Amino acid sequence: MILAPVIDDRHSIFFGNPNAVLIVTSVTNPMCGFCEDAFKVYDRLMKQYGDRIGLNILFNVSPYNLEEENSRIAQKVIEIYGKDPKIAYKALRDWFYNRNFTDWINIYGHPKDENELIILKNQYQWIRTNDINYSPVTIVGQNYFPKKYDIEDLPMFMEFLLSMDFSQKNGPIVRKAQ
Repeated sequence: MILAPVIDDRHSIFFGNPNAVLIVTSVTNPMCGFCEDAFKVYDRLMKQYGDRIGLNILFNVSPYNLEEENSRIAQKVIEIYGKDPKIAYKALRDWFYNRNFTDWINIYGHPKDENELIILKNQYQWIRTNDINYSPVTIVGQNYFPKKYDIEDLPMFMEFLLSMDFSQKNGPIVRKAQ
């Protein structure tokens, strides 16, 4: 179980149904090769289960070295998300399916606004508080997806997970801002 179970929704990048039966949280890094495979699994689940699941993205990137490609991608996705979550999801999808920084930046542009840094800093702090030192990490409800399984195994558990009641004992990891 995670240590700090709540992150304010103002600091979350969330896709799908906020009232979904199941919330999957991805701690990811755009430059992580394993994160590419994980995102492709999440993308398939989003298509297959639609409104029954939600996807919460937390970027495991430093908000203090903004010249790194991974930080620039994360910052730009957050910037786009503030304007249009659907385009932000497309930008993430384009990144993880193509992974060419120059091409991606030519399409989406460089980050222009530093307002996203507060989001990156809060995500980074939450990740550090929960002692997450690698990526990808998949959290289902408030529980880590077991390391003994490959991320490709997650779809096999979906019907079972969707039948569980996460609302009482595990709740989603995202909390509405007050």
